[in-house]
Amino acid sequence: MRGSIAVPGQLENQDSMLQITKEQVAQALDWPSLVEALRAAFKAGCEAPVRHHHEVATSGAGGTLLLMPAWQVDRYLGVKIATVFPDNA
Repeated sequence: MRGSIAVPGQLENQDSMLQITKEQVAQALDWPSLVEALRAAFKAGCEAPVRHHHEVATSGAGGTLLLMPAWQVDRYLGVKIATVFPDNA
């Protein structure tokens, strides 16, 4: 990565979530290094079980929580989390 993302005032209040713009992300990412890291990760392989799918009850149409873990033994672990709530469209 080229550098950290500085967002004045965001870290002072720990009750709010840090939000960054697409311009801040583009500025912070070193795309060639990212591509190489992804290439190496795909070549090395990882454990990626079938995603967990959970129904979430709501007063409307309901929703879905998706959990997608993946890891490399003795190295890295990550989880992609996605939610789908059709009433929010």
